[in-house]
Amino acid sequence: MDLNDLRQLRAAAADAMQASANSLATLENAETSDDDAIAQANTDFEAAQAEFTKLDAQVKRAEVAEAAQVAAAMPAPTAATSPRPDQQPAPAATTQPAPGAGGPAPAAPADPNMLGADLGLMILSLAAAKCDPVRAARRMEAAGHSQIAAALETGTDTAGGFLVPDGYTNTVIDLLQPRSVGRRLGARVVDMPAGKLRSGVLTGGASAGYRGEGAVIPVSDPTFGEFNMDFKSLGAFVVFSNEVLQMTSPSVGAIARDNMLNEMALRETLAFIRGDGSNDTPIGLRSWALPAHTITANATVNGANVEADLRKARARLWSANVPIVDPVWVMHSDVKAFLEQLRHPNGGQKLFPELDDNMLLGYRIEIWNDMPVNLGAGTETEVFLAEGSDLLIGDAQRLTLESSSEASFIDSGANVISLFQTNQSAMRTISAHDFAPMHREAIVMIQGANWTQI
Repeated sequence: MDLNDLRQLRAAAADAMQASANSLATLENAETSDDDAIAQANTDFEAAQAEFTKLDAQVKRAEVAEAAQVAAAMPAPTAATSPRPDQQPAPAATTQPAPGAGGPAPAAPADPNMLGADLGLMILSLAAAKCDPVRAARRMEAAGHSQIAAALETGTDTAGGFLVPDGYTNTVIDLLQPRSVGRRLGARVVDMPAGKLRSGVLTGGASAGYRGEGAVIPVSDPTFGEFNMDFKSLGAFVVFSNEVLQMTSPSVGAIARDNMLNEMALRETLAFIRGDGSNDTPIGLRSWALPAHTITANATVNGANVEADLRKARARLWSANVPIVDPVWVMHSDVKAFLEQLRHPNGGQKLFPELDDNMLLGYRIEIWNDMPVNLGAGTETEVFLAEGSDLLIGDAQRLTLESSSEASFIDSGANVISLFQTNQSAMRTISAHDFAPMHREAIVMIQGANWTQI
């Protein structure tokens, strides 16, 4: 039984106590006194009072326990967000604010599954308060969530919205890491507080050579290029019933958190992998891949040709002279299933046995099931190989929330839904980021792969 259940029982006990009090008053004010009925009414009132007192104590204990959950410090990095040993360090990346920056930090819950549930409660509270942080803070304070109330009070309200404090925004970025295939590629997250990132990259390496005593040191002749990133705004739209908005338990906050994160992860992964840069969206792997790094799969599909195409992609990455630190394949699960059933013509052994360990030709695999498998003749797809350490995600480290209970929206069936008529509210979360490789040669694409039919 959670805190909301206890509060409902307490409210019912209060109603019962009020009804008993009214009955007792009616009997006492009657022209003809009925001592037995008055005695029974007194007994009923005392029983209702005892039940209310018991439930009130339980509610207060639950509120204290829940408040204790949000009284800890900023969470330590988890395995999901810590860099792998084979990844290069990212000195420019920032996923945690400086001590004391950005207002109150989110708490570290005892249950790791509740990490970010306080942000979910913040979302629900702001939606119920129509993005008024003062009203939302009062609601959280009354529910025993003082840490969230403090964050709401020190946050910034914008025109019609609310700017989430830095600590909570960084928690969102950390939680997106395992959900977003685009972020699992190994890309480094870099802070872009000014909205733009301009950086030079080395495109031609320096030279070096041995020399004899007194000989001239060989002259270096490096060449440089430039890559640019600009903020692209991502809006995620989540709808809640107004009944849900009245709940304040961490489990409900976790549901709100997951709804928001799943929407953000799905859309940004689509942009990071297949985005074409149109309509102010990020450019993804597909459009960053150079023509010379785009391989058309052999139309004759057999084990030898498939292996040759995969090895050609790997060789193309090797020849790019980018550091090979954390290469990753990106493919649909149907492609992996297809590769798993390929056998050597002699002996019948698996052609790619390391697929059992989610590896292919020595590199890890990320599955993305929104990859189209109906391209070309209707059964073709794409497979990507990218050097993860060469990819960058420029992040605003900023999350804005906006709420409405009067707007309409279009559902997946193209139906117009009125929030007011359906007693619902919607919360729109807006983040800003961009995606780019430091070297376009770090991306290889296999196109026209008819590798989904088992």
